[in-house]
Amino acid sequence: MKKTIKLTTPGNYIFTLDQKGQELEVLAFLQAKDQENLNLNISIIHKTAQTKAKVIIKATVDDQAQVKITGKIKINKNCPQVKSFLTEKVLLLSKTARAQAIPDLEILSDEVSCSHSLSISPIPEEQIFYLKARGISEDEAKKMIAEAFLTN
Repeated sequence: MKKTIKLTTPGNYIFTLDQKGQELEVLAFLQAKDQENLNLNISIIHKTAQTKAKVIIKATVDDQAQVKITGKIKINKNCPQVKSFLTEKVLLLSKTARAQAIPDLEILSDEVSCSHSLSISPIPEEQIFYLKARGISEDEAKKMIAEAFLTN
Protein backbone atom coordinates (compact mmCIF):
# COMPACT_ATOMS: atom_id res chain seq x y z
CA MET A 1 0.00 0.00 0.00
CA LYS A 2 3.02 2.28 -0.53
CA LYS A 3 2.55 5.29 -2.80
CA THR A 4 5.42 7.33 -4.30
CA ILE A 5 4.91 10.88 -5.55
CA LYS A 6 7.56 12.82 -7.49
CA LEU A 7 7.42 16.61 -7.57
CA THR A 8 9.43 18.91 -9.85
CA THR A 9 7.27 22.03 -9.62
CA PRO A 10 7.30 24.53 -6.75
CA GLY A 11 4.05 25.12 -4.90
CA ASN A 12 2.02 24.10 -1.87
CA TYR A 13 1.36 20.41 -1.32
CA ILE A 14 -0.56 18.73 1.52
CA PHE A 15 -0.65 14.95 1.90
CA THR A 16 -2.88 13.23 4.44
CA LEU A 17 -2.41 9.69 5.73
CA ASP A 18 -5.75 8.59 7.16
CA GLN A 19 -5.80 4.82 6.67
CA LYS A 20 -4.05 2.34 8.95
CA GLY A 21 -1.00 0.86 7.21
CA GLN A 22 -0.81 3.64 4.61
CA GLU A 23 2.71 4.47 3.37
CA LEU A 24 3.80 7.53 1.41
CA GLU A 25 7.10 8.58 -0.15
CA VAL A 26 7.43 12.10 -1.56
CA LEU A 27 10.47 12.94 -3.69
CA ALA A 28 10.85 16.60 -4.68
CA PHE A 29 13.55 17.94 -6.98
CA LEU A 30 13.92 21.65 -7.83
CA GLN A 31 16.37 23.58 -9.96
CA ALA A 32 16.53 27.37 -9.67
CA LYS A 33 18.68 29.57 -11.91
CA ASP A 34 19.00 33.13 -13.22
CA GLN A 35 16.87 35.27 -10.90
CA GLU A 36 14.14 32.74 -10.12
CA ASN A 37 12.51 32.79 -6.72
CA LEU A 38 11.01 29.35 -5.98
CA ASN A 39 8.91 28.34 -2.96
CA LEU A 40 8.07 24.76 -2.05
CA ASN A 41 5.83 23.87 0.90
CA ILE A 42 5.15 20.22 1.69
CA SER A 43 2.98 19.10 4.61
CA ILE A 44 2.44 15.52 5.71
CA ILE A 45 -0.45 14.97 8.12
CA HIS A 46 -0.77 11.65 9.95
CA LYS A 47 -4.40 11.27 11.04
CA THR A 48 -4.32 7.64 12.11
CA ALA A 49 -2.00 5.10 13.72
CA GLN A 50 0.49 2.83 11.95
CA THR A 51 1.20 5.10 8.98
CA LYS A 52 4.59 5.84 7.40
CA ALA A 53 5.93 8.78 5.41
CA LYS A 54 9.29 9.67 3.96
CA VAL A 55 9.92 13.06 2.33
CA ILE A 56 13.13 13.84 0.43
CA ILE A 57 13.50 17.34 -0.97
CA LYS A 58 16.56 18.30 -3.04
CA ALA A 59 17.27 21.57 -4.80
CA THR A 60 20.09 23.16 -6.75
CA VAL A 61 20.34 26.95 -6.81
CA ASP A 62 22.48 28.87 -9.33
CA ASP A 63 23.18 32.46 -10.37
CA GLN A 64 21.12 34.93 -8.25
CA ALA A 65 18.23 32.52 -7.77
CA GLN A 66 16.55 31.90 -4.42
CA VAL A 67 14.75 28.87 -3.02
CA LYS A 68 12.61 28.62 0.09
CA ILE A 69 11.65 25.13 1.25
CA THR A 70 9.23 24.43 4.06
CA GLY A 71 8.61 20.84 5.09
CA LYS A 72 6.16 19.94 7.83
CA ILE A 73 5.22 16.67 9.48
CA LYS A 74 2.22 16.64 11.78
CA ILE A 75 1.26 13.58 13.81
CA ASN A 76 -2.21 14.01 15.31
CA LYS A 77 -3.27 12.85 18.78
CA ASN A 78 -3.83 9.12 19.33
CA CYS A 79 -1.66 8.07 16.38
CA PRO A 80 0.89 5.66 17.83
CA GLN A 81 3.29 3.59 15.74
CA VAL A 82 3.75 6.31 13.13
CA LYS A 83 7.09 6.62 11.32
CA SER A 84 7.79 9.85 9.47
CA PHE A 85 11.02 11.35 8.14
CA LEU A 86 11.85 14.62 6.37
CA THR A 87 15.08 15.42 4.52
CA GLU A 88 15.85 18.81 2.95
CA LYS A 89 19.09 19.24 0.96
CA VAL A 90 20.15 22.28 -1.06
CA LEU A 91 23.26 22.63 -3.21
CA LEU A 92 24.38 26.20 -3.92
CA LEU A 93 26.04 26.46 -7.35
CA SER A 94 27.12 30.11 -7.16
CA LYS A 95 28.22 32.57 -4.50
CA THR A 96 25.12 34.70 -5.10
CA ALA A 97 22.59 31.85 -4.88
CA ARG A 98 20.42 31.84 -1.75
CA ALA A 99 18.39 29.19 0.02
CA GLN A 100 16.22 28.92 3.08
CA ALA A 101 14.98 25.59 4.40
CA ILE A 102 12.56 25.27 7.31
CA PRO A 103 11.77 21.84 8.74
CA ASP A 104 8.82 21.64 11.12
CA LEU A 105 7.69 18.71 13.27
CA GLU A 106 4.43 18.80 15.21
CA ILE A 107 4.10 15.61 17.24
CA LEU A 108 0.94 15.26 19.31
CA SER A 109 1.11 11.51 19.96
CA ASP A 110 3.30 9.05 21.86
CA GLU A 111 5.15 6.00 20.56
CA VAL A 112 6.21 7.52 17.24
CA SER A 113 9.44 7.70 15.27
CA CYS A 114 9.89 11.07 13.62
CA SER A 115 12.93 13.08 12.53
CA HIS A 116 14.26 15.61 10.07
CA SER A 117 17.58 16.54 8.50
CA LEU A 118 18.67 19.67 6.70
CA SER A 119 21.73 20.79 4.76
CA ILE A 120 22.55 23.81 2.62
CA SER A 121 26.03 23.90 1.18
CA PRO A 122 28.13 24.90 -1.81
CA ILE A 123 29.83 22.29 -3.97
CA PRO A 124 32.89 21.03 -2.11
CA GLU A 125 36.05 22.38 -3.79
CA GLU A 126 37.61 18.90 -3.71
CA GLN A 127 34.90 17.60 -6.05
CA ILE A 128 35.52 20.35 -8.59
CA PHE A 129 39.29 19.89 -8.28
CA TYR A 130 38.96 16.14 -8.87
CA LEU A 131 36.99 16.63 -12.10
CA LYS A 132 39.21 19.47 -13.33
CA ALA A 133 42.26 17.25 -12.79
CA ARG A 134 40.68 14.86 -15.30
CA GLY A 135 40.36 17.53 -17.98
CA ILE A 136 36.77 18.61 -17.31
CA SER A 137 36.06 22.36 -17.33
CA GLU A 138 34.82 23.98 -14.12
CA ASP A 139 31.41 24.76 -15.65
CA GLU A 140 30.97 21.18 -16.87
CA ALA A 141 32.14 19.84 -13.49
CA LYS A 142 29.47 21.92 -11.72
CA LYS A 143 26.81 20.64 -14.11
CA MET A 144 27.86 17.03 -13.53
CA ILE A 145 27.90 17.41 -9.75
CA ALA A 146 24.49 19.14 -9.73
CA GLU A 147 22.96 16.41 -11.92
CA ALA A 148 24.38 13.68 -9.71
CA PHE A 149 23.10 15.49 -6.60
CA LEU A 150 19.54 15.55 -7.93
CA THR A 151 19.54 11.92 -9.10
CA ASN A 152 21.05 10.27 -6.00
